[in-house]
Amino acid sequence: MTHALDKTRHKIWITRPQMDADNQCHMLSNLGIKTVLQPLLQVRLSHTPLYINENTQTCQAVVFTSANGVRAYVKNRGCVHIPAFAVGDITTETAQKNGFKTIHTAQGDVVSLADIIREKLSPEDGYIYHPASTVVARDLGTLLQDYGYSVKRQAVYSVNPCTTLPIPLQNHINGGSIGGVVLMSPRTAHIFANMVTRYDLDTHRMHIFTLSKAVADHVGHMGVVHTAHYPNFLQVLRQIKREYNMHDEYR
Repeated sequence: MTHALDKTRHKIWITRPQMDADNQCHMLSNLGIKTVLQPLLQVRLSHTPLYINENTQTCQAVVFTSANGVRAYVKNRGCVHIPAFAVGDITTETAQKNGFKTIHTAQGDVVSLADIIREKLSPEDGYIYHPASTVVARDLGTLLQDYGYSVKRQAVYSVNPCTTLPIPLQNHINGGSIGGVVLMSPRTAHIFANMVTRYDLDTHRMHIFTLSKAVADHVGHMGVVHTAHYPNFLQVLRQIKREYNMHDEYR
């Protein structure tokens, strides 16, 4: 049986790293929904010379598969006067805030990112630079290599899983005051699932709000799962508002 969420009793657990979570917490707070911020991933930006700055070959575009890639790129003095391709809306917004003017936005996944690159760029015009994490869920270069593109991927930040869950948070979950959790990536969902098993958490009534089917696949048996119709946070927010019985102005 699905239990509706109540703003007077239920909080939403935000699992994103601090740099990415503040906006989510702010948007929910504006709706009167209380949040608990406990990241399941820790991000560390590297201090490293960028391949794009050291190589004399022609680079026709830089591609970002996360907002952290943008932050690491800018922190290491990457040029922002070059066309950029971003995996989704959050990454695009971060690129805009950091000075990029020409940005092409994909539909929230690497496959759609590869598609838009093929639509906009020619393999003959130079390589594509991809500042990324030390671990990638899907390799953009592999998706594009059969079409003649050269993608230079460089690890410019690392993302490490959190290994423990605070006891107060465990108690709030088991007591039912954490009514929902937001999971924005398959890796975060995998860590969440491991935490549920490791600490024997009672999540069968918890509303689990997921960015996509790829995220939901990791947690399908652990609670009441809701999957966004389009992979961005506004669509996740629509799911949250529905469960709080709130009007949705994002239709």
